Amino acid sequence: MYFFTRKVPKVPVSSVLRPFLIGNRAEVKQMCITEYNEAETMQLFKEHAHREGRAESIRGTIQILRGPGLAEVQIKDAIIQHFDLQT
Repeated sequence: MYFFTRKVPKVPVSSVLRPFLIGNRAEVKQMCITEYNEAETMQLFKEHAHREGRAESIRGTIQILRGPGLAEVQIKDAIIQHFDLQT
């Protein structure tokens, strides 16, 4: 509660953060109370980016393999083998 009673009123009215902080008061307060863990948050961002990058790579590879007119089963087998996926 200290954050909102002492700090938010001191944020300049012209600040782009002020409406966000006030509009998301409960979430910001909870985050302050539960101690933000930067290392854990960064790890979650990395894992998410890795999954997204891998998915994008698979989609791109599928598009490339469709060019020569390979059958869907051949494309599936090539993707599973290349990306070391389990069926």
